[in-house]
Amino acid sequence: MALIKNKTLDTGATINYWRVDMFCKNKGQKRVNFALMGYNSKEIADNNPNAFIECIGVNDLMDSSSENDKLYNYYFNSNNYENLETACYEYAKEHVDFFKDAQNDEEKPSKLN
Repeated sequence: MALIKNKTLDTGATINYWRVDMFCKNKGQKRVNFALMGYNSKEIADNNPNAFIECIGVNDLMDSSSENDKLYNYYFNSNNYENLETACYEYAKEHVDFFKDAQNDEEKPSKLN
């Protein structure tokens, strides 16, 4: 799975394929952070995962609050999603402004890295 969302950089490069990477979950403190790596295409992400153009870090759930605890429990400490990766994508679509209108790419990677 990945997210499809176009972004044109100041350099003119276009990113349209975003894949979760660098996920970290601290169960004891109920903290989560992850990164969405941006690529020119699915093919590039599949064949060369180090060729990302931009990285968007999602660190929203790093501070302790009752609201963050609720979000952590809903997305990352429940059976609401198939796996943690899917929870990251859904969290990003609901809570990260840039990804709010992103589309899901349900297709599995052609290569497992």
